[in-house]
Amino acid sequence: MKKIKNRPLLVAMVLLFGQNVVGAQVPKNMSLSQAIDLAISSSSQLKVDSVNYQIAESRWQQTKQANLPQVNLNASYIRISDNITPFKVGFPTGEVVLNPQILNQSYNALQVRQLIFSGGKVKQAEKINFLEKNLATLQQKKSKNEIAVAVTNIWFSLFTINQNRAIVQANLLQLQKQRIDVQNFVQQGIALENDLLKIDLAITNLQASLSEIESIKKTLQFNLGTFTGVAEWEQLDVEPVVPTVQVPFENLDVALETAYNNRPELAMFKLRKAQTDAANTIIKGNIWPTISTGGSYNYDLPNQRLFPNQAVFTGTWNVGVFFNWNLTDLYTNKEKKSEGNFNQQKISFAVDAAKKGISMEISEKYNQWTQAKQQVKSYKVAVQQAEENYRVEKNRYQQNIVTTTDFLNANTQLLQSKINLVAGDANVALAYQNLLHSIYIKN
Repeated sequence: MKKIKNRPLLVAMVLLFGQNVVGAQVPKNMSLSQAIDLAISSSSQLKVDSVNYQIAESRWQQTKQANLPQVNLNASYIRISDNITPFKVGFPTGEVVLNPQILNQSYNALQVRQLIFSGGKVKQAEKINFLEKNLATLQQKKSKNEIAVAVTNIWFSLFTINQNRAIVQANLLQLQKQRIDVQNFVQQGIALENDLLKIDLAITNLQASLSEIESIKKTLQFNLGTFTGVAEWEQLDVEPVVPTVQVPFENLDVALETAYNNRPELAMFKLRKAQTDAANTIIKGNIWPTISTGGSYNYDLPNQRLFPNQAVFTGTWNVGVFFNWNLTDLYTNKEKKSEGNFNQQKISFAVDAAKKGISMEISEKYNQWTQAKQQVKSYKVAVQQAEENYRVEKNRYQQNIVTTTDFLNANTQLLQSKINLVAGDANVALAYQNLLHSIYIKN
């Protein structure tokens, strides 16, 4: 008999992804939605994305806190050497020591500084980090969808293998019963030993196909168990029912428009553009001075405002407005603005490229779905024809009108047509699911 089609493609498809195996309780027959939910809950990539989101959240909070007053406390104790001769000045009232030896010194200050104006740089920096947090959220959505795509392909491959195994097993049982009849015919002299040999060969081929199917199934079970976090993957199986297929879109244009609104890549580009705009605003703000206000309370021993110095703690304070202007930025900022404009252009070009890529992807998935539906119609007709042909050949074989080879060929054609129909039905549902995932719609 013919081997199951597309086996290399099937095996390659299910070996694309892998995750760490984690124990989990799993239903006896797992539905597609259950498999996806389990895979998402046990995904290491999503855990990484979650940490990245928390990092972005922390950075956003840090930039928000940049608007708070900056408070600094400085304290020090110093012991100086006593090898300096004090300088004395004589006055009619007596000598005055200008630099008394105060060996133990302590300088302490509490300083407060509040930013008043910075050309909008602080506000735009906060905006950039806020957008980064939103980008992290979109990345989580993207990762979830990638996991769903991988699990969906494995799930449908396992479903198809199960259906093929059931068909082959039923055909094997039928041929084993037919072998008994042929063996009786041989004993009666109605059939030749070679006819029995042909039946045995067909049975052996079916048994070899079952062994091949079991090998593929174990690979699929392992990969599905790896994704879903099921440690006992050999006990893992899927529901024998394909998820209901509904017509999601009237035409390709509707599918494309929906994808443009849902795809996280395009939303991420919008956020990147907003970040670039904010960065350009910061660059423009570089030409402006920074203005702040603040004050300081000093409690020093000795206090330098006292003359001559005295070995006592004295508290003093000051308040003021502080002005800082980097005049060099008036010259160098021009090139920074040019770089910012180039970044904006780059994002615009990237958005156009992404839209083209999405258009081609959705078009391909949509055409695969429509083509799969057309193929199923042909497969159904082929099954009807193969069943009728098998019925005729079986009757003629029992009447000893045709050879065993003719009967086995009819049986093989029926078997292959049933396998094609099962695969076709699964391909329609799989193509539909892949289309939804490409448009980022959860079925």
